Amino acid sequence: TIEKGVDNNGIARQGGNIFTIVVSNMSSVQKPDGQTVEVKDAIPVGLSVASVAPNGWSVSNTGNSYTFTRSDELKAGYSYPPILINVMPSGTGPWICP
Repeated sequence: TIEKGVDNNGIARQGGNIFTIVVSNMSSVQKPDGQTVEVKDAIPVGLSVASVAPNGWSVSNTGNSYTFTRSDELKAGYSYPPILINVMPSGTGPWICP
């Protein structure tokens, strides 16, 4: 499964927000080493990426479209380390101050 969340309930803050993406293996079967997992994410219009903490994921992007890949094993019932994407509002507000 793939879960994506954002701090501050998705309200754009002047100081930025952090998106967190977690990939979990909810099956009863281990994902073997060498089998690629790919996550694609599009950052919403009005936000720009300030930084990405891929935590072991390879990352590439075209504009605000990001692709994360990794191919190490993932045991049944476990998750990979989260992908953290720090975004800042672009353009004019109104924005919520942190």
